[in-house]
Amino acid sequence: MKRMQLAAVATALVLGFGQAFAATEGVLMLDKQGMVTKAEAMKVFERKYDEMSKARGGKMTPAEFQKFLSEIQKTPLHNFNP
Repeated sequence: MKRMQLAAVATALVLGFGQAFAATEGVLMLDKQGMVTKAEAMKVFERKYDEMSKARGGKMTPAEFQKFLSEIQKTPLHNFNP
C-alpha cells in the first residue's frame, strides 16, 4: 500500500514540474538581477520565429515578420526570483 502511495506522490510531483515548465514556455525569464539575458531572449525569439514560419519552411513575408515583431512585444516576463 505504501509503495502505491509513494508512486502516486512521485507521479504528482513529476506532473507538477511538467506543468510548471510548460507555464514558462514562451515567457522571458528574468535573472536574479531582474534582467533579460541575450541567451534567454534568443530562445524566446527563435521558438516564436520557428512557430510562425513553419508553413514557409523557416521564412516569412515582410507582413508575417511585422506580425512576428508584434507577437514578441506581447511576450510576458517572469521574474526568476520574485
